[in-house]
Amino acid sequence: MITHHSNGGKINSGIYRLTDFFTIFYLTFCNGTVTDRAFWRHTINTPVQNTWYGLAFERVCMCHIWEIIQSLRLDTILTKYYSWRSKKSDPGAQIDILIERADGIIDVCEMKYSRHEYRQDKDDSRNLANKIADFEEETNTKYNIQTGLITTWGLRENLHSDEFQKILTINDLFVENTGERQNCWR
Repeated sequence: MITHHSNGGKINSGIYRLTDFFTIFYLTFCNGTVTDRAFWRHTINTPVQNTWYGLAFERVCMCHIWEIIQSLRLDTILTKYYSWRSKKSDPGAQIDILIERADGIIDVCEMKYSRHEYRQDKDDSRNLANKIADFEEETNTKYNIQTGLITTWGLRENLHSDEFQKILTINDLFVENTGERQNCWR
C-alpha cells in the first residue's frame, strides 16, 4: 500500500511512502537474491538491517500519529501534521513529522530507531539545525519552532541532548487513544 503524506503545501505536493510492512520486508530481504538460510542472524547490526529497522520505525510512527499528538499533549488544540522535503537544499533535507499548532508553534519531530538509548552527536545536531534552517527559509514560516524526538528507548544525556524540548519513546505510540484513530492504510 502507498500512502500520501502532505508536504504542508499545495494539494498535489507531498511525500509518497510504501506503508505495507510485509511488502517492504519482502522487497528488502526475500526478493530471491538471498540464499543464506541464516541471513537474518548473519546480518545483525549491518547497514542493510539497521536501515530497514529505521525505515520500519518511521512507518510505525506515522501509523501512530494520533498517539504522538496525544502524548505531546496536543490533542486539545487544533493541529495539522505533515512531512517536509526540501526542493532546494543540497544535500536534500527532510523532516519526518511537523505538527503545526493553532497557537503559532510547529513541533519538528525527528524519528530515530536505536537498539539502545539514542545518542545525539555533533553531526546529528548540525544536521537537525540545517534542516530547520532550510525549512524556515523555504517556507517563510512565521511559526516558532520546537524540536521533539521519537525514539525507541529514550535519549542518552550528553552535550547535544538538550536540543530536544520533547522526547517520546516507542511506549508512547501504544497508549490508549481517546481521539480519532488515524488509519495508516488509506
